[in-house]
Amino acid sequence: MEDENMEQIRTLLRKIKEGTITEEEELLLEYLLIDQVERFIWEENLSLQERALLDEWERERLFLQQTEHFMPTGTKDVDPETRAAWDTFAGKMHFPVSDTKGAPEVPELPEHQRPKRLKQFITFSVSVAAIIAIAAGIFLFQSFNQPVSYYADGTSLDFRLPDNTHIIMNEGSELILSSRFNKRSRSVKMSGEIFFDVARNPEKPFIIKHGELTTQVKGTSFTIRDYSQLDDNTVIVNTGIVQVRDGRKEIALLTPNNQLSYNKTTGQYAVNKVDATTQSAWTIGRIVLRNASEKELALRIMQRYGKHLVIEGRAMGDPVRVYSEFNTETQLEDLLQSLSMAYDSDFRIKNDTVVIYPNPHD
Repeated sequence: MEDENMEQIRTLLRKIKEGTITEEEELLLEYLLIDQVERFIWEENLSLQERALLDEWERERLFLQQTEHFMPTGTKDVDPETRAAWDTFAGKMHFPVSDTKGAPEVPELPEHQRPKRLKQFITFSVSVAAIIAIAAGIFLFQSFNQPVSYYADGTSLDFRLPDNTHIIMNEGSELILSSRFNKRSRSVKMSGEIFFDVARNPEKPFIIKHGELTTQVKGTSFTIRDYSQLDDNTVIVNTGIVQVRDGRKEIALLTPNNQLSYNKTTGQYAVNKVDATTQSAWTIGRIVLRNASEKELALRIMQRYGKHLVIEGRAMGDPVRVYSEFNTETQLEDLLQSLSMAYDSDFRIKNDTVVIYPNPHD
């Protein structure tokens, strides 16, 4: 079914490019785009040209819907000021000047000059106010119908999205809002570590694409951690219910204090009970490591102190599993001293590198 839908979509996009698509086929394309989760999956398989065609078509469809009420169906009297303003504008644009009774006229273009899918715009009577409104609509739509990116570079970010969803981004995280965000649905892509407190809206599901996984909610709070430096893609739920998919397959329906850990190499996953409040403590400046790997410890030290971590031999066990807590005020030496005592190891700091090594007295 997925391959069949993709082939239909590609066929319809070719017809858009050729200008031969019918109204019935446009309705079919709209139907195929309804499921936003499925769309996230197959849209990544489109070429850049196909995506551009799809975006242009959707902009045009939405523009027609939003400006339909600006289009008078017949000739109406217009006030003298409007007619005078139109005549001045029409003279500069080489349009015909209006008569004394009818409304201003937009000239009918030769067939070969008409836009292929906007012929209904060519011949209608319209006031200057409507023209200004439509022009403003085009400008605003083109300005705001682009993906919006947020990047937490060197610090965390705390803000709200247009739908009132609360976002806290940890350092090194990126969030990209779909160009259609908060229309049919609320679709985003992310990397790094982000806490979401999603504004409830059952009519518009909130969908997050992170790595191979897609998470969908309607109103809940949770953290997604998907740093490229880490082996696992992790979802931790604070409140509500969270659905997680791997491609088209649902792999988990998470409830509060559930954590999904998905191995990005093997595709294997597990759901465990955790303290979600502790796991999201970084949002208030506390770092809590529970069964953390060497890679996660290295990531946290780099985020907080800007230092690379090297663990020599079995200085912290094999494999490394870290249980520790610190906050943004903790000095690096204090943290390393605590770790050294816990694992009976030693450490040194040289330039931008921290080395933890076995205790030479053992």
